[in-house]
Amino acid sequence: MKFLPAGITLITLFVGCGDTRPAVSTTGSGNSAQPEAQPQPEVQPQPEAQPQPEAQPQPEARPQPEARPQPEAQPQPEAQPQPEAQPKPPIQPPVQAQPAAGTAVEATSLFQRAGRNWTTKSVSVDDGQEIVAFSTTEVLAVTADGARVRVSLVDADGTPQGEPSEQLIALGAQAWVPATGSQVAETITVAAGEFACLREDDNGRKTWTSTEYPGLLVRAEHPQGYAELVSLDW
Repeated sequence: MKFLPAGITLITLFVGCGDTRPAVSTTGSGNSAQPEAQPQPEVQPQPEAQPQPEAQPQPEARPQPEARPQPEAQPQPEAQPQPEAQPKPPIQPPVQAQPAAGTAVEATSLFQRAGRNWTTKSVSVDDGQEIVAFSTTEVLAVTADGARVRVSLVDADGTPQGEPSEQLIALGAQAWVPATGSQVAETITVAAGEFACLREDDNGRKTWTSTEYPGLLVRAEHPQGYAELVSLDW
């Protein structure tokens, strides 16, 4: 065996296909130790795959309750027509006995109560046209000086005709004595009620005045028309 000179450690021949190449590996002078191979870290085992939880079955959809049919709307009963309000009958004043001829009656008794009022309707014809008017008399106050009275005029539509007028009537000044002869006692019924009256005829004109309230015209008739008491608030 032959020893190689220092510095040449290995000659390796590579034999190929008809080609021989020398490969020389050299190191520094001296036989230096090769570093030890570092141990490779151990391969850590992969954690086992955790089993996936089983999928929970979805609850079955509950069937929706069937919609109940709405009850049919009941037809509303037809409104019954209200009976027409019956007009209230006028307040009937008490019928007074006819005073005997020559009996004294207080001439101003009609005006001795505050608040008393009465309305007279007048109808006249002018050139074939009928004209209607209403006159209302009201006792506003009664004092020692007398009765304060207001008279208002309106047409058939209730439109005032001029300004109301006022006057003071003295009370208890005289007594009224029903006349005899041309006057006839008679009870008549008009729109304001039934009244005991004295009728007087004078040249085609007739008048009925109350025997209880002297001066209160109950009815009058004349060739051009008539007048009649239509209300009396006692």
